[in-house]
Amino acid sequence: KVEFTVTDGQKGAQAENVVPL
Repeated sequence: KVEFTVTDGQKGAQAENVVPL
């Protein structure tokens, strides 16, 4: 999971702007 908390749908869109650690 990434640092911010969002739904899977939103995470899919924002994942491009964020690097999951």
